[in-house]
This record gives sequence, C-alpha cells and structure tokens, in this order.
Amino acid sequence: MARESLSAICRSRGNSANSLSMNLRHAGAIVLLGWYLLMPPIAMEGDKAKVDGSVPLSQWSHGDRVYQTESECEEENAKLRAIAESHKNWIGPSGSVAAANDRYALLTNQRCVASDDPRLKGK
Repeated sequence: MARESLSAICRSRGNSANSLSMNLRHAGAIVLLGWYLLMPPIAMEGDKAKVDGSVPLSQWSHGDRVYQTESECEEENAKLRAIAESHKNWIGPSGSVAAANDRYALLTNQRCVASDDPRLKGK
C-alpha cells in the first residue's frame, strides 16, 4: 500500500495543505478560549448592596477558574444563583443583613463572558 503525502491527501479532498494547517491553527485558538464567571462591583446604599452597572466588564472580578465551555460556566452560574435565592433572607451571626445582601447582589448578577471578549480589555 503506497503512502500518500499530506499534499496529495488534501488535494483528493478538495483542500490544500495550507488550508489544513490553517484549520489546525484555528483549532489551537479555539482550545485557548475559555469562559469567566465575572462578579460585578457593588456599592453600598445603607445596608443594601447595589450592583454598579456602569462599571465596564474589564473592572469586574473573576476567580481563578476558567470554564472550558459557555454551558459549563452557565451551569455553575445557575447553581450559585439557586444558592443565593435560597439564602436571600439569611441573617449573619452578627445580626447584620448587609453581608447577606452583598452575597445575594453578587451571586444574582454574575455573568459568563468569553475570555477573548473585547470588553474585558481596559481602555
């Protein structure tokens, strides 16, 4: 059985060797893409935490975890939102509602964003 060269295989499939190497480079770029679960900054108004929607995404924080897919990130986000919803009226050991409000505001306003999203770059 004769061995075919990469160029011959590509030509027989209607591709060029250059397009195959280009596709491999794109596949490498896709692997590097990840998803962040971003937490917005909050501002306190009395004992209530309020999400500051005017702050650009580049100033939101994220943990060390990078999710492989958007659906994996959204699944984690949904779990955290469910926890926040079930504990939204929780009062801390000190009797302060502020800490619970902070966590609730953060967990219900998180957002999944692709690691290559241009909004993550500071101006």
